[in-house]
Amino acid sequence: MRRAEYLQCRRGRWYVRLRVPAHLVATVGQQHLVRALDTMSEAVARERRWIALSLLWKWIGSQTVSNGWQPRGGTASCGSV
Repeated sequence: MRRAEYLQCRRGRWYVRLRVPAHLVATVGQQHLVRALDTMSEAVARERRWIALSLLWKWIGSQTVSNGWQPRGGTASCGSV
């Protein structure tokens, strides 16, 4: 893994940057989501990125489900035939 994966430094401030899945770009209205990590320290940014990313992934997941997406196989459970 790259040392600064998902991180972006602009004007001395650190941000987390995540690409929006192609099927949601029209819904979200942008290709990337960017959130401030409220720090000027790369070390602190590396620690905070996973929390910020988990929140962004959760939000993207909610957008996917609200658009009618279902896991492959519909509503069947893993054990059913």
